[in-house]
Amino acid sequence: MCIRDRDRVLKEREDFNRVAGKVIRITTSEPIKGSTLTVGRLINVQDDLIRLELSDGTAADVNYEKILKATLDIEFKK
Repeated sequence: MCIRDRDRVLKEREDFNRVAGKVIRITTSEPIKGSTLTVGRLINVQDDLIRLELSDGTAADVNYEKILKATLDIEFKK
């Protein structure tokens, strides 16, 4: 991943499809588990929402209309 990709804002559904399986960072208009800034692995892209796997192992569904900003996050290999 190059820096240019990390800074690219995900806007369209195609953008989310392109990074499926990768870790993304989203800012939402409503809190997810108490925070409007969420980082998780994008595990599913549907018509009106995305599903993230959060660091605690749970999943969160987020409507596209609630996403204010989304970017690819840096993922370090173990």
